[in-house]
Amino acid sequence: MNDNSRGILFMILAMATMLTSDAVVKRVAQELPLFQIIFIRHIFMTIGLGVMCCPSSEFLEPMAA
Repeated sequence: MNDNSRGILFMILAMATMLTSDAVVKRVAQELPLFQIIFIRHIFMTIGLGVMCCPSSEFLEPMAA
């Protein structure tokens, strides 16, 4: 897969993630307080970033030094 195709795929994935996140927040906003929604949303974002960054050698290299 070339760089352009990979970029397009990541952009589609990012937009789908944002759409899903927005829909879930709007749904649970009727039942949960705002700060609880923000906290849970950030927990999931942290997990997602961890999954994306951990396989990268650039992320692990500074920790090994």
